[in-house]
Amino acid sequence: MCILEVYALSDRITSAIKYKKIIKYSLTVLSVLTFLDLLSKFQDTYIEKLIKKIMALSQQTVQEFFKSLDSDRDGELSSDELMGNIGLSPLIIGLTNGKIHEHFNQDRTITFEQLKQLIQEAGNLE
Repeated sequence: MCILEVYALSDRITSAIKYKKIIKYSLTVLSVLTFLDLLSKFQDTYIEKLIKKIMALSQQTVQEFFKSLDSDRDGELSSDELMGNIGLSPLIIGLTNGKIHEHFNQDRTITFEQLKQLIQEAGNLE
């Protein structure tokens, strides 16, 4: 085999390796795209259920949140008490799907039972 034939063979091997890498890369990209497509189909149901399971609270945890927010210990949570706690306020609003403000009494308060019922209706109570 002469030197030119070795170079030609070397070029063919290099081309074949590059082509194989391109195919491998294409298959990897295709696999990822297929996976993402499948994930998007299950995303709404599976991930939503998973989040709800993680977010589901026990009645005891809700009661602890309520006691932490009820600073005057009158057994009712006022809108001022809720909004005054920048740590728990967004959590409680999220757990009630943003509906807590719609359920305040005329004196702008809510009881533990009312809060628990709202969280339960939102599907966030065990």
